Amino acid sequence: MSGWTEPSFATLNFTFTFAGLALFLFGLGWQVVEWGLIDLVKVELLAAASDQGRVVAGPLKNLNERSLRRYGFSELFFVVRARNVGRKAVDILRWKILTSRGWGYSLDAFHLNPKLPHRLEPGAAVHFYVPMEQVIAASYAAYVLRGLVTHVCGSIRLGTGAVRRSKMHKLPAVNPRQNVDNVSQSSGTLGEPRRQSSAYRNHAA
Repeated sequence: MSGWTEPSFATLNFTFTFAGLALFLFGLGWQVVEWGLIDLVKVELLAAASDQGRVVAGPLKNLNERSLRRYGFSELFFVVRARNVGRKAVDILRWKILTSRGWGYSLDAFHLNPKLPHRLEPGAAVHFYVPMEQVIAASYAAYVLRGLVTHVCGSIRLGTGAVRRSKMHKLPAVNPRQNVDNVSQSSGTLGEPRRQSSAYRNHAA
C-alpha cells in the first residue's frame, strides 16, 4: 500500500513499554492518594498494672505478675491500644478482648476508659482497660460451653464498619483473685521498679 510502512519491532516494543510504565505510575499515584484516605489504625494488646495511684503498661509478653505484686501493683489489666497512623480522624465505636474461641469481653463503663464513640485524631492514641482477672474468670466460666481459651487479642470497630485487630497473644497464666462465680456480677460484656521501667511505662488515665 503506497505511503504505508510496517512498524518496526523496536517501535512496538517501545510503545508497549511506555504504556506499561504509564499504567504502573498511575497505579502508584492512586495508592499514594488512597493511603491518605483509608483508615490506618494500628491495634496492640498490652498488659498494665495499677497500685491505686498510677498505672504502668508494657508488652504482654513481658508480664511478670509476681514481680509487679511485690512492688505494690495489685491489679492487672489487659489494655487495647489503638493508634491512628493515618491522615484523617476516625471514630471508634466498640472495642473488646477477642478470644481464640470467638467470643469477646469488654468493660465500657470502667473508670479508666474513655466514653464511646471515641474520636481518634491523626497521630493520637487511646487506651481501653479491662481487669485481667475478669477476662480469665470469664474464660473459666465459659470453658464448658465454648471450649478452652488459649489466646487473646485486642479488637476495635470503627465508624466505617471496619474492624482492626492486634496479633494474638497467649493467655497469661495469672492467679485471678475473685471467684469464677463472681464474673456474672461484673458489668463486663461477655461477647525492682527500675528494672521494669524498660518494659513498662506510665500511662495517663
